Amino acid sequence: MRISYLQEFTDLATSLSFTKVAAARHLSRSSLSKHIATLEEQLGCQLFLRDTNNVELTPDGRVFYEAISPSLSELDEAITTFKSRRGRRAESYTVGVCVSDSTLLRRLADFKTSYEKMNHGSLVFKSVVEKDYLSTLENGSVDALLVYATKKVTERGFTAVPLFRTPMVAIVTGKKPLAKRECFSIQDDSHDVRLVRLNGPFFSAGWDTIESVFQNYDVKPRFVYSMAADPSELAFINTLDDVLLYPESGLRNIPFLTTEEFAVLPVREQDACFTLSVVYDAGRSNPGLHELVQEASKSLKKD
Repeated sequence: MRISYLQEFTDLATSLSFTKVAAARHLSRSSLSKHIATLEEQLGCQLFLRDTNNVELTPDGRVFYEAISPSLSELDEAITTFKSRRGRRAESYTVGVCVSDSTLLRRLADFKTSYEKMNHGSLVFKSVVEKDYLSTLENGSVDALLVYATKKVTERGFTAVPLFRTPMVAIVTGKKPLAKRECFSIQDDSHDVRLVRLNGPFFSAGWDTIESVFQNYDVKPRFVYSMAADPSELAFINTLDDVLLYPESGLRNIPFLTTEEFAVLPVREQDACFTLSVVYDAGRSNPGLHELVQEASKSLKKD
């Protein structure tokens, strides 16, 4: 069964015009009719009802169209992608990473392997430690960023392609009365606590998200700086007033949170989330970088 015949069938099923499809495919009408007849013979059923003036899909023809159309669309997309890559010089891209989610880091390793195997280019991931993480895009030290995106990204002229959202959770000491509650509320509880602001290299973007969410409720958070370089160092939550807001997906980085010394509370507000995104300069990017971002958005999304 020829792929070209299947493509002609889907075109005809869409347009219901032998004349239009024959012209688009550079065929005579009689050749197109023979191709469709060959398909019908191979399938053992009639695909179209046709007379002098009208062409209609039969019930079998509609079922067959719905069955093969998605696969042919994927095939057309794959052929287009191949043609665009053919002869293209192998590119090397650097992606800055501003998060420390262990699950994501494992996915990055798998994505790097598959990308390089398919594209014959190189992909480098590097930790971004600058507090002004977007400056690494502006000065060209990275081509894209994996970061918790906020409106600051678009205000600086960049494009954010979201991968997934992970809820905020509140980490508190087990001795704190708040630890006995079912949840933490930005609106109701923030005035009575100090938020821990991590100084580690991966949390500048996280704090931007926290401030952005608090602004939605017209709340200015009180905070205390921590010298911790890693979120697993929970010794900094050392008073009854301290609360650490943290991505739920990153909790597996802190295995001893299961002890009674700490409590993890969901945050009540629905928009209290960290949105992990690929950020890049869409206006100045080449086709290869656009393609990298699109492939990353498919491969790194959470199931």
